[in-house]
Amino acid sequence: MESPSAPAYRGLVPRQGLLLAASLLTLWSLPSTAQLTIESVPPNAAEGKDVLLRVHNLPGDLVGYAWYKGETVDSDLRIVSYVIDTQKTTYGPAYSDREKIYPNGSLLFQNVTLKDTGYYTLHATEKNFQSKQVTGQLRVYPTLFTFWSLPTTAQLTVESVPPNAAEGKDVLLRVHNLPGNLFGYAWYKGEIVDSSRKIISYVIDTQTTTPGPAHSVRETIYPNGSLLFQKVTLKDSGYYTLLATGKDLQNKQVTGQLRVYPSLLTLWSLPTTAQLTIESVPPSAAEGKDVLLRAHNLPGDLGGYAWYKGETVDSNHKIVSYVIDTQKITYGPAYSDREKIYPNGSLLFQNVTRKDTGYYILLAIDKNFLSKSVTGQLRVYLELPKPNITSNNSNPEAHKDPVVLTCEPRTQNTTYLWLINSQSLLVSSRLQLSKDNRTLTLLPVTRNDTGPYECETRNPVSAGRSDPFTLNVLYGPDAPTISPSNSHYLRGTNLNLSCHAASNPPAQYSWFFNGRPHHPTQELFIRNVTSNDSGSYTCLAHNSVTGLNRTTVKTITISEPVGKPSIRASNVTVTEHKDAVVLTCLTNDTGISIQWLFKNQSLLLTDRMKLSQDNSTLTIDPVRREDAGDYHCEVFNLVSSGISEPLRLDVQSSLLTLWSLPTTAQLTIESVPPNAAEGKDVLLRVHNLPGNLIGCIWYKGEIVDTSHRIISYVIDTQTTTLGPAHSGRETIYPNGSLLSQGVTLQDTGYYTLLATRNDLQHAQVTGQLRVYPSLLTLWSLPTTAQLTIESVPPNAAEGKDVLLRVHNLPGNLGSYSWYTGGKVDNSHQIVSYVIDTQTTTPGPASSGRETIYPNGSLLFQNVTLKDTGYYTLLVTDKDYQSMQVTGQIRVYPSLLTLWSLPTTAQLTIESVPPSAAEGKDVLLRAHNLPGDLGGYAWYKGETVDSNHKIVSYVIDTQKITYGPAYSDREKIYPNGSLLFQNVTRKDTGYYILLAIDKNFLSKSVTGQLRVYHLPYFLKNSS
Repeated sequence: MESPSAPAYRGLVPRQGLLLAASLLTLWSLPSTAQLTIESVPPNAAEGKDVLLRVHNLPGDLVGYAWYKGETVDSDLRIVSYVIDTQKTTYGPAYSDREKIYPNGSLLFQNVTLKDTGYYTLHATEKNFQSKQVTGQLRVYPTLFTFWSLPTTAQLTVESVPPNAAEGKDVLLRVHNLPGNLFGYAWYKGEIVDSSRKIISYVIDTQTTTPGPAHSVRETIYPNGSLLFQKVTLKDSGYYTLLATGKDLQNKQVTGQLRVYPSLLTLWSLPTTAQLTIESVPPSAAEGKDVLLRAHNLPGDLGGYAWYKGETVDSNHKIVSYVIDTQKITYGPAYSDREKIYPNGSLLFQNVTRKDTGYYILLAIDKNFLSKSVTGQLRVYLELPKPNITSNNSNPEAHKDPVVLTCEPRTQNTTYLWLINSQSLLVSSRLQLSKDNRTLTLLPVTRNDTGPYECETRNPVSAGRSDPFTLNVLYGPDAPTISPSNSHYLRGTNLNLSCHAASNPPAQYSWFFNGRPHHPTQELFIRNVTSNDSGSYTCLAHNSVTGLNRTTVKTITISEPVGKPSIRASNVTVTEHKDAVVLTCLTNDTGISIQWLFKNQSLLLTDRMKLSQDNSTLTIDPVRREDAGDYHCEVFNLVSSGISEPLRLDVQSSLLTLWSLPTTAQLTIESVPPNAAEGKDVLLRVHNLPGNLIGCIWYKGEIVDTSHRIISYVIDTQTTTLGPAHSGRETIYPNGSLLSQGVTLQDTGYYTLLATRNDLQHAQVTGQLRVYPSLLTLWSLPTTAQLTIESVPPNAAEGKDVLLRVHNLPGNLGSYSWYTGGKVDNSHQIVSYVIDTQTTTPGPASSGRETIYPNGSLLFQNVTLKDTGYYTLLVTDKDYQSMQVTGQIRVYPSLLTLWSLPTTAQLTIESVPPSAAEGKDVLLRAHNLPGDLGGYAWYKGETVDSNHKIVSYVIDTQKITYGPAYSDREKIYPNGSLLFQNVTRKDTGYYILLAIDKNFLSKSVTGQLRVYHLPYFLKNSS
């Protein structure tokens, strides 16, 4: 069509174009039997031209017609409608102000654009509400000034239809832009892919649908991936995730949201602005029941409505129509004599069959000939019978026969589930399910597969569970066990042996003595045994069905009873720290063992005690006061024992007393004194420290927590390091004991000692300190004690903490002040403290790193070389008498500034890869390990627990030590990283790396290992 030369008028075609259009539309009626068609004039148009969609063969006796954009009748896409009797034109949402409808139904497009390209549908309605529709196409091509750019790759998205839904409505999560070459997809409740939250999955090739744990029987998945929720509730609100898996096992996932709002409306009628919907009541029905397709939110001023079977308005599929004014009902070709239409538009299906399943369209037309259509769904299912289980072999042999269990009967649209011991099936390579889950195969059967088994059948209207089914698995016999476990018996006693082997059917038993048949019974009894009964006893177990035999041999020894021993002593009265004593156990028996008892307990040997090779002689050199008491010696063989009369050893006191405990005794803590008044000193004395130690650390409380560390001590370097919980009153000794000076009520509680050996093994023990209140508020020392200052430690490396500890403070004090240098100068004052008010005031020389304690001690944190020098303490009593003393700090340079890492380089663990499939290798890579390390250790879990230790590594000796949690698949590297080979799902979890430096300071960090398996629907399809 050429551009007209005459001028155009606003909103109209040019005059010549109008005349041309009128001439084309005058007479074009064809025989009534001709088919309704649409012709585009011209067939192809350039941008900016006019196009006429000409209608051919309109039927007679019409009410009117309407045009829609697209290939379906959708009120949101209506362009324009025309009522013939009133000649009324009504514009719809898709009207662009460039379309004009003619009385013969044709539609003119003016000044077309590329966006107008596409399909258009004409819907013509007769006066009896029969309707016809036809679709035509408009093609617009670009001018030379227009370039057609292709869209970018469309993104996978989820759309909620409708965006917001009231309780009880249906909602579709519609999927857009699914990628090609898919294997299948699965829906999950929430924002993460979690098998416990799986709703449903779908395998494309087999068209298999499998419900998951989160399936509520109201969800339906479609082949295009969309998910329908029926009759939503408020609990359905939230996020839902779609996981789409390609045939190359690559995954894509997207999350959508479902919004459900509560409604106070108890009736089905809603405001006229509500959306027209159809509700199936009930949502799913069994055959033979009645179902109502209830219409909600019909628009007002209706002329009538009609129901169609299927998803399109097609007169051949019309079921029934209803004219409101005349109450006239007209039945269509799809009417089955079981449908009943109601004045409110709802349609009742009576005695439904499975053939009724499908979609149904309601077309509502108002008196202005505007129409709305909506589609509903009717679902009919078979009422399921009670299932039962059949087996190809009810008496299989273990590790030999396969077993096939089948859930009967086979029914369509049924979900099959299996239970073992009333529990869901566990994943196993021996258990195989058919594609429809109806058949369970055990390859091969084992003795643990007896069951009972149950199968469940489900569809939306019914469910059933079979009676339990048990397999009689034949197995055995296993190697028999002979009880009791004793192999040695005393002459004259009775011998009673019993044999048992696991077997089905039960085994038959027989006995052999030294290879000769004895008794064909399960139990063997011999009265009053003698040495002639010593020898080998064999039990043979036989299974008459499997034909297998198994034997076990037990050697029995008959022994004589032992006599009573006696003790001979070199001296029974000795002096502590001076004399030695030799005790000898005398016996006439041979082939016996000897042990020593002290105070009726097994003797714990110390480094002062020595035993002869046969244990008959005990030497104590020198004796101590704790060695005094009764000694026994006991002689025994495997069936009898004898014990001597007691021999009492008296130990006389000496002026020299040493504190020493047996090296084999248990690590313990003793509070000296057990209870202390406020202001006193208390020693937490350590007993029985293990040998080969690196050092030890004290913590406040019952757990090892770096924030509660009081003090640590490294044995080789004799280095003491103060921790966050140090109060300035604690001193650690080389033997691990801890002195608390001037204790307060706040010191009451538990204290934990952690001792670490050179192989990074730990020993830990907790003790208790008890402080009771006293009328004395200050701990005063004798007046003869001299006020002194001690530097702890005496020499310190840069970056360490140093305490100037004050000893022998006088009583009745009012305050004290610290100064830099050897004299009192206000310009050099660091800090002052007033006792009554507990007020601390920093002075001009304060660096912000000094802390003063109530006992006068001064802590320097993170010392530098500039801190080296003298410091003076001025103490003033309440009578304003003063005393001063000077101490010294020595700081030496160190290549190691701080063991702790810079704040920008934090110790971390990286899992490479972040997530791994079963059978792959995973590396827990350590980043930013601190320098000057002594070694490190890995633990399974989130706490440092020796029972969960996997492996440790000592750097200097390159020694690797494996712990209880080592599985033979872990490998530690010199840089601290840990390799897991051939991981399993049991490896999933947290792991701790503990790094310890040569000053015995430790850091720990936790990492995570994630192992996944293929999605469940992939396994079902295999």
